[in-house]
Amino acid sequence: METSYKGTNKMITGIVFGVITFWLFAQAMVNVVPAVQEDLGISFGTVNIAISLTALFSGMFIVAAGGLADKIGREKISYIGFILSIVGSLCLVLAQGSALLIIGRIIQGRLCLLC
Repeated sequence: METSYKGTNKMITGIVFGVITFWLFAQAMVNVVPAVQEDLGISFGTVNIAISLTALFSGMFIVAAGGLADKIGREKISYIGFILSIVGSLCLVLAQGSALLIIGRIIQGRLCLLC
């Protein structure tokens, strides 16, 4: 016998904070482009690509994440999303050039596995 999912306020609060965190980190970079450009020694175009990739990957995985959540569980998908957010942020912290910057931004876009 299969029981239907019954969410709690705790889970909803976590998801809301996760999405807020995602948008905070996804859009905060727009404000610091000159500093990132100077610090990493990369072109303006590369920084723009890194910013755009986060939203692109977010949109690409939002539907797939919903299907996965139905199959393996919303809580597991939420944990995976939070772990990916941490991994993506670490890539950004450790970036010395464009490669880790772009990889980190892509991984942060996958945070929408929460949805």
